[in-house]
Amino acid sequence: ARAEVLAERMGLIEAYSVMNAVQTGKLNNIFPYFAYCPKSIKDFGDIKLTHMQHSLEQTYYPLIDFCAVR
Repeated sequence: ARAEVLAERMGLIEAYSVMNAVQTGKLNNIFPYFAYCPKSIKDFGDIKLTHMQHSLEQTYYPLIDFCAVR
């Protein structure tokens, strides 16, 4: 979602919907079996959208945990 906002293909409201899905554990709805799934905090790179930083940080670790066992 962050990359899509930066590329101007997604708005903040849609990005927050994706982050909410991650935070509520609906990760299978976001990552189909064939999609890249980040397994390290390094995969997220630098945060460029500071107004989204707190919400993004809340999604990192649940996402990494999900991807590690997928």
